[in-house]
Amino acid sequence: MKAQYLIKGCVSLMIIYQTCLFAGSNEMKITGREKREPLNKNQYVLFINNELFITDSSNQVTGKLFETAAKIMDFSISPGKKMIAFEKEIGQVEDSGDFDDTEDVPLVSVCSIVLYDIENHSIMKEIFPEKYDFFIRIYSWPGDYFLSFVSCGFFDVSGIYVYDVKQDTVIDLNYDFDRLSEFE
Repeated sequence: MKAQYLIKGCVSLMIIYQTCLFAGSNEMKITGREKREPLNKNQYVLFINNELFITDSSNQVTGKLFETAAKIMDFSISPGKKMIAFEKEIGQVEDSGDFDDTEDVPLVSVCSIVLYDIENHSIMKEIFPEKYDFFIRIYSWPGDYFLSFVSCGFFDVSGIYVYDVKQDTVIDLNYDFDRLSEFE
């Protein structure tokens, strides 16, 4: 069942269409349709317009994590709040769905996965899809230093992997989602 949802996530365009309205004072208005996750007691990471911002508890934007020219498609914070993984668009390809000659073929984002060290404000690693399959997507953080991700083509999941941050290695789980519990 998980694989079916994963396939839909990999096949569909994973762009969240959001709006950001700016007031005259350059304040960002939070509309409630954004993805927001706690970073610590007083700060949150806000995903809006394909960028990541830091906000305080009253939703005032206090800064931007880094500049990506609106290339972030999704993100996830590690359980220990030490790292952020995000999917960065590195290109687009035409959807391979069944379209007739009168339809415009939609584009699908091809992403890398970037690991960002929150404390040191630096990029630790970028994982590119070429080694795994056409698309890679963040799946979960089974532990503080383990990020799982899936690879897929247009129609099926072709693998699930765990990136071990401390060892700087990728472990192939051979389609066995139950093995994620080994990394908790």
